Amino acid sequence: MKNGKKRMLIVIKDDAIKKLLVEIFSKKFSITTATEAKDALRLCKTQVYSVLLLDNDCGDGLKVIQNIREACDYVQIVLMTGSGSAEAEAISAGANAQINKPFVIEEIERLVESLVKEREDN
Repeated sequence: MKNGKKRMLIVIKDDAIKKLLVEIFSKKFSITTATEAKDALRLCKTQVYSVLLLDNDCGDGLKVIQNIREACDYVQIVLMTGSGSAEAEAISAGANAQINKPFVIEEIERLVESLVKEREDN
């Protein structure tokens, strides 16, 4: 952990949303960003992340989740999608949670906090 902070990986193409997420979470996390889902797997193999926020629009998100889960079972994965119907698929692929876009800031903050606490409690 850099500076005593947990690490978060944010994988999203939309620069405005990426900037917003970095602003929201940079107080509690050391942030790494990427724009392609395939980069998430590579980065997860080289660093220990507490949380991965993955936008399903960044490539084959479900397949990447499966690969990340096999390689890095400790990371809490949140799949961001434009479809509520993707939740079952995301969880089945290995995500810990799914959130619909557009999301409410407080909602994603609570979700991430809950996932981190859940990991710490186990």
